[in-house]
Order: sequence, then C-alpha cells, then structure tokens
Amino acid sequence: MLTKIEISGFKTFDNFKMDVNPFLVILGANASGKSNLFDAIRFLSSLAENDLSTAVKEMRGELYELFRRQTDGKLVNKMFFAVEVLLEPKLSDAWGTEVRISHSRIRYELEIERRQDERQIERVVVSKESAKPILACDDNWQPNNKKPSKAFKERFLKYNRRTNWLSTETEGKLQFHIHEDIQKGRSRPANSAEATILSSITCRLSSFIRTTRRITRLAISTIESDSVTPSQRNDCTRKNVARWFKFAERLSTYSSRNKK
Repeated sequence: MLTKIEISGFKTFDNFKMDVNPFLVILGANASGKSNLFDAIRFLSSLAENDLSTAVKEMRGELYELFRRQTDGKLVNKMFFAVEVLLEPKLSDAWGTEVRISHSRIRYELEIERRQDERQIERVVVSKESAKPILACDDNWQPNNKKPSKAFKERFLKYNRRTNWLSTETEGKLQFHIHEDIQKGRSRPANSAEATILSSITCRLSSFIRTTRRITRLAISTIESDSVTPSQRNDCTRKNVARWFKFAERLSTYSSRNKK
C-alpha cells in the first residue's frame, strides 16, 4: 500500500509531498495538476520495470518536457521521486512462493538528472536510487489522521531491519549498491545509468527489492488513463474502491478493538 509520495522537478511539481490515505479521492478544476500527479505515479511505476527511454514513450510529451520549467524559462536539471509503502505481512512472488516480510515499512527514492557526457552531449540518467527501511522511531504514518491502533501495529507493522536494501554510494567511484541479506551484495556503475536498479532485478536477488518493484508497479492500477475505455476505467475504479474500502475497514476494526 502506498502511504506517501514526494515529487520535485517533474512537470509542475516543486517539493510536493502528499500523504496517501487508505481511500483517497483527487478532486480539482481543469488544468490544476491532477493529470500531472497521475503522470508522475505512472512514470515512476513504469521505471520499476523499464528503462528511461521506454518509460518516456508511455508518457504524454517528450523527455525534456517532463522536467519542470522555472520562472526564467530554463529547465531544472533534476527530478526527484520518493514513495513510502506498507507491505502485507505475507506476499507471494510470480511463481507462487510465499515470502514473509520481516520489515513492512519502506521508503524508495529515485533521482533523474540531465547530464552532459564527455562529448558535451546532454543525456538523461538515473543519478541516485535507494530503498531503505523506515524505522519505528521515524515512522509518522497516520492513516486518516489517526495513529494506528495497537492491534494494527502488531498485525501489520514490522520493524526488524536497520540497513538499506539499495543505496547510491558517492564516495570514490559513483555506484549503486545492492545489499544482500546473506551474501556480500553487489555494485553497479552509476555514472550513466539509463535504467533503475529495480527494473533489472532478477529472481536470484533480494526478495524485498523484487517486492518493492511490485508495490511500485501497483500504483499504476489506481490511475485513470486516457488510453483505456470508459468500461475498463470504471471496472478498474470499482476494483480499487473495493480494495481500499476493505483495507480502511480493517483499520477501523483494529481501532474499535483497541478502544474496547
């Protein structure tokens, strides 16, 4: 479940932050930025499985049009995304293998930068990427502006990890580092990355990182897209409304039990 999203440097967004409740409705006048918000989620979702070039082809507009234009007419050099998620205690991968989650609160960050190469040709690359645990002492999530009940915490909130799963190391040679649970882990160059680490994860790597990719992809299922038919859009909306109401009902149930 997506619980928070942050966007900066993408289209009209500048240091935008929004807490995502179990059930959320986005309302606004035409040209107020609703579509840009959905575009940002769609773009981030696509980058969890595709390279930059492929993800951009799924968007409205060209690559450089995705960077925010400043008041002086110049484009910003970087765009930043962050999402915080709550994982279910048990998840299944694509092969039906059940995975028990030992840490359920995760923050994923991604930075994309316009950069000139040695030939002075401008390229757009993934400059930073990280996936880290949200610690209990730092977790300020309050669904519907209420603190989770004790029963809900015991059932869903797991805080058993303190080290990152994925980080960008800037000391010395710039590189992405995947921190394995058992093995030493591995690093990949970060000087001119044209895809996210999430999009390149294989089944042999950390089960958490694969899970994060799936959760990031799930965000797109809540988006109303101009490319789908009204019946498909309504069906998608009904399914997601039912899903979020079910989760909200569980929150309410746990809160009621806690009061008694």
